[in-house]
Amino acid sequence: MRQSFVRVAVTFAAVTLFAWSGCGGNSGPPDGGQSDGDTGDAGTGGDGGGLIDEDARGAVLDGAIAVYEANAGAPRQDRNAALIAYFQGQPLIEAAGYIEASDNVWARFTDGVLALILDNRRSPAAAQRRPGAPAAGLRRFALDLPASDTAVSANSFGPEFTDISGEIAGYLSDAGFTPQTGGMKVDDLLALESVGVLFWQTHGGLGLLKPDAGFPLQPDGGPAVSYGFLTDDLAPDKTFAQKHQDLIFDGSIAVAWVKAKATDGGMTHQWHYVVTEQFIRGKLRGKFAQNSLVCMDSCTGATAAVAWAQAGVARYASWSDVAADQSIFAWERLFDRMAGTNASDPISTPEERPFAIDDVLPWMQQNGYDHHPASLDDGGTVETYLQVFTGPSGDFGILRPTIARVLNTASATPTGPLRLTLEGSFGSDLGASKRRVTYGGQPLAVDSWANDQIIAQMPEPPPSGTVQVVIGNHESEEVPLTEWDIPFTYAWTGQGTLQYTILLECRLRADVRGMRVQPGQTPAAPMTATWNLQDSGGSLTASGSLFSNGTLVEAWSGGSTLTWVPPGGIPTNYVICDGFVDGTQAAITNFAPIGGGSFTITRQGGSTSTGTRSTAGVAIPMQISIDWPSLTVKAGTVPVSGDLGQYGVSATLSWPDAQPVHAPTDSDRR
Repeated sequence: MRQSFVRVAVTFAAVTLFAWSGCGGNSGPPDGGQSDGDTGDAGTGGDGGGLIDEDARGAVLDGAIAVYEANAGAPRQDRNAALIAYFQGQPLIEAAGYIEASDNVWARFTDGVLALILDNRRSPAAAQRRPGAPAAGLRRFALDLPASDTAVSANSFGPEFTDISGEIAGYLSDAGFTPQTGGMKVDDLLALESVGVLFWQTHGGLGLLKPDAGFPLQPDGGPAVSYGFLTDDLAPDKTFAQKHQDLIFDGSIAVAWVKAKATDGGMTHQWHYVVTEQFIRGKLRGKFAQNSLVCMDSCTGATAAVAWAQAGVARYASWSDVAADQSIFAWERLFDRMAGTNASDPISTPEERPFAIDDVLPWMQQNGYDHHPASLDDGGTVETYLQVFTGPSGDFGILRPTIARVLNTASATPTGPLRLTLEGSFGSDLGASKRRVTYGGQPLAVDSWANDQIIAQMPEPPPSGTVQVVIGNHESEEVPLTEWDIPFTYAWTGQGTLQYTILLECRLRADVRGMRVQPGQTPAAPMTATWNLQDSGGSLTASGSLFSNGTLVEAWSGGSTLTWVPPGGIPTNYVICDGFVDGTQAAITNFAPIGGGSFTITRQGGSTSTGTRSTAGVAIPMQISIDWPSLTVKAGTVPVSGDLGQYGVSATLSWPDAQPVHAPTDSDRR
């Protein structure tokens, strides 16, 4: 399934969140870093007698909004100071301060509920103290598919920001997943089951918990950090609060106020419920399938990596810092390259196959696709990096299987069948009932399966067409095995009128697409062994006579049909054509077209016997040119100058142009 999408140009504006949450949090930033530069009284109060009345809490938060609006045009430092002073003057607030790491003011109510003010527009100095970093925790050769086809592609940004959740859902659908789309409410999260992939565009931010909140402190002894993700549930909602009171009280759910520019140019002010890391580690645990992937398009969302790992996610990706509107390009490229949909710039010709995530990420880093600048409110910028982390629940690597190249392989035993070796990314072997390898639509017997190599038997007679790997609903690209049916003619002339002709119908197969190791590369010219199979054949015909002083020496007649020699077979009336298709030399190299057969010999007096002849004298190995753009095997004639056997005078080996069958096109991905 391939879809076209129109991107709407938008301007990334400051988003202000006033989030209140209960006592939830994680073990600190994923890298063990500190929230240095924190100011304000950490506080240890709290009545422990239940939640503060919601109307009273709302009045405090509404007052904070008014303070923010009154100081919107002031320098950030003055605005932050005004907000902290306001909070510290409220009887229901036990502590307030500022977090330099995420550049936001925080406050905490006396019942432990946390409030965050997130406008995410740090100063250049702050940005320099907290630079982004390339992908972290990168693990090579992670090649497994998610164990479930269930996927979710959600958007909770609001109308100001570009929504690519439908586009990502299209990529996932093309790769064989069943994606759910739309917004994301708390009940939607609670209803998740066996999710293989989650992509969610939403807002989020950080605050500090009470030192006695029950979660590990930072390495310097400072209070633990809490992160929350905005949902589509509007607040306050007394029905919601009553239904989820336990989640609110234990810090699993927070509330956030979002200030953002509306599509009509005005401003919107809405309260939303927020799910915290406490919710993720507690309520989402067990809802993700083995080898799952979660991608959060959220400012500083990398901070929450530990919670997602504790929920059972194998790979987690999010932003190191402020995520600007350009963040969408990174997600488009990441999912497009893993799905092999060839819909996200830059688009290659020929088209690209799917790639494992550990092949996509280096390409993104090498080309600067893993980061983007975010504008600051004082005219500066900060570079934000996509960070990828690994969890303990499996080893996510691919969205679908992919074949880098197909090689012809010798038999595993002297008399066993010839085989195909498929190199690529296939994940772990899930068993014969859940996967298959086909050639020309015909299932192949699999000898062995590794996450980067499959060996399958070539059936007799051999099929024709394309090779494909299918795992459940996830299909690889179809790889055409190009064929050439080359008719060789060996014409032997002897003494008298003796002559014989051997026709060799050599049908050769090879994957000649070329191979990319990473996205964006020019496919490398292929080199692969090739040989004739059961659908090759030939014939020998003999005629003529030789006299000596008027006496018959020999008369030749008849002939034989020549056939393919299977592994371990004894050549009698045979055709053998072996060599290498070498794209770097545009030729079939080290090539040996040989054959032999039998005919009838009649001597004086009428006695007969069986004679045998072959392509004697042909210089082996040969090299046959290929016009590589068209993959046409070029015609040629070779005079034979070697040993022509008894009575031999001359011989030639010739062949016409041979056009390819199943030649790859630019739409055959590699």
